[in-house]
Amino acid sequence: MHKLMTLAALALVPLACNSLGTAEDQSTATSLWQRMQGYQDWGQYSGFGGTQEGRSVHGKFVRVYANDQALADEGQPGYGSILVKEGFDSADRSTLRGITVMERIAGYDPDSHDWFFARYDKQGKLTDSGKVAKCADCHFDAGGDDFLFVND
Repeated sequence: MHKLMTLAALALVPLACNSLGTAEDQSTATSLWQRMQGYQDWGQYSGFGGTQEGRSVHGKFVRVYANDQALADEGQPGYGSILVKEGFDSADRSTLRGITVMERIAGYDPDSHDWFFARYDKQGKLTDSGKVAKCADCHFDAGGDDFLFVND
């Protein structure tokens, strides 16, 4: 019986590790991917321009772009703010690891200050979306009570 329960629990592990979110989250992430096209023409946060040292989850180096809404109030970005983070393995940005995006959506998730998270691999395939625990848990530690490290 114990062996059967263990096997049943192991069968659920892939479901628990799946961070694609709900069908609605995936739809939002697909729409977000379309709306963020051309993001490399967006601005960057004061003091966080160019390529910066990153955290291992994103890559050794990162480059962060922000839409006009996010740049309007860098201290407390409002709803509609989008931040796009490119992660690289090298400072010359020759090896893209992936693209991580945060969008602030009114009423989405008050526990994470209404930030929606999405991550895409270097080909643009969605790998994470929605209320991604690993994203929220890390960003909870950002200063300023805004879930952002780029303005700390």
